[in-house]
Amino acid sequence: VTAVLNVPVIEDKLAVRGAFTINKRDGYVKGYDVTTAGFPLTGETYNNRDILQGRLKILIQPIEDMQILLSGEVYDSDSKGPGRFLSHFSPALGPAGPAAASYDLANLDRISVTPQLDGITPGTSNGISRNLYDDPFVSTKTESYQVKVKFDLNDVTNFQFLNSYRSITSTSVFDLDGTALFRGNNEFTIDLEQYMSEVQLSGSLFGDQLEYVVGGNYLFEQGSDNSQQTAFPGGVPVAPLQRVSNFRSNIKNSAWGLFTQGSFHITDALTLTAGIRHSWDVRKNISDNQIVFDNFAPVPPTSPSFCLVQFTPPRTDGSCLLPAKDTYSAWSYTAGLDYKINDD
Repeated sequence: VTAVLNVPVIEDKLAVRGAFTINKRDGYVKGYDVTTAGFPLTGETYNNRDILQGRLKILIQPIEDMQILLSGEVYDSDSKGPGRFLSHFSPALGPAGPAAASYDLANLDRISVTPQLDGITPGTSNGISRNLYDDPFVSTKTESYQVKVKFDLNDVTNFQFLNSYRSITSTSVFDLDGTALFRGNNEFTIDLEQYMSEVQLSGSLFGDQLEYVVGGNYLFEQGSDNSQQTAFPGGVPVAPLQRVSNFRSNIKNSAWGLFTQGSFHITDALTLTAGIRHSWDVRKNISDNQIVFDNFAPVPPTSPSFCLVQFTPPRTDGSCLLPAKDTYSAWSYTAGLDYKINDD
């Protein structure tokens, strides 16, 4: 379903444009219960799609030489899945292969639903670890908002001021191995936000023979990117779980830039464009990577092997925080010739 609305509320003063889209699809992969004899269907379906997307723009012109454009966009997506199953295994796995598959190839429309993990409970990983989810899913939401103000200083010169904000949150669980065992069950969470401001002065000189723009911008972003992953470094064991690791990252980035660009019309058909920019960046990251379950047993926070990064001396207080920072600046350039073959 898609709908669009475009309304000039007050002629030459206020206009509104809005649009939204709804996209829905039922799941087509069926789940079954591997903990019950005969593997009966659970009634759950996977690989569905539920997407809502909306956009709104408001144009305001309070005076003749000034325009204000307000805009916003929201995207919301939920899906149960992706549904995966293991239909083939390597003979090198021996007896563990069929046990890992535990799948009837006659039922290709089914997916194994992983039972809840009992080996890891809240609090075992420095008070912040929790169980992996039992069903695969992807949930994502983004929001972006922008304010753009434009002043016409004269017939050939204008000034623009732009502010924008964007955020993204996403949580997902993937059953990468496609079995009912915890072999490759990974959870990912992202929570990021970004702010940006930019000013521009643009216009033309020498009877429109030279068009130019000069300005500067500032960007700031922060957030977290975390995951919890299972792994089997030694192959496919008989026990359901070998290793669970937490990967956490908190970022704070800042960037500044100054730029200018001009286009000189040598003839009506030939234009020379050149620009230059200088950028400054500061990037910060604090990682916190842990091994909370290894060799089929929980790893206590006081263990020297609890931190994925081996510190010297080893840490035994449950803290695996590792800060990092980098700064850099650079010049960048652009140049080109544009030749118009004909007026069209």
